[in-house]
Amino acid sequence: MAKVGSSVDGQFRVQGLLVNGLALLWLVVSFAAALCFLQDEVETQKLRKASLATLRSIDKNPRPVSNWNRLAYIDVVDNGKLTSEGLAALEESFMRSPYGSVEDMYWRLEFTNAFWPSLTIEVKTQSLAQVTALSTMGLREQRWLRKFYALAAPDIQRRISVTPDWQ
Repeated sequence: MAKVGSSVDGQFRVQGLLVNGLALLWLVVSFAAALCFLQDEVETQKLRKASLATLRSIDKNPRPVSNWNRLAYIDVVDNGKLTSEGLAALEESFMRSPYGSVEDMYWRLEFTNAFWPSLTIEVKTQSLAQVTALSTMGLREQRWLRKFYALAAPDIQRRISVTPDWQ
């Protein structure tokens, strides 16, 4: 790390070199940009490793929906949006287990809600079926749906509002 000395008439000492304020600012910005680039590169490598590990897990046993959900999530993080590959992983998740665990249903609803305009009719239909299933399970799930309602897309809100015990 470079040592920066005190200012004398807008000049700074950096590692023994005398530089002006603009040069110092350029050094700081360049250093910050280099750190951001390295951090992005590390994150990209982590995503690749997570994706490869998930694909290996799917090769061994394709049934766990969490693997397919993870691929959809990695797709969004990697691309900044849900691409056709992430959508295919989400469709596979629903196909492998239309409902899954309660936690799977919560995750799917939150995820599909975030990307509602990008989803196919089939995935939207499957997602809305999660609402119906959760509404019949118990008080914990009904409370979750009530909280989720405020954040939900209009289609999901409509489904929640017609479930038993909504009022």
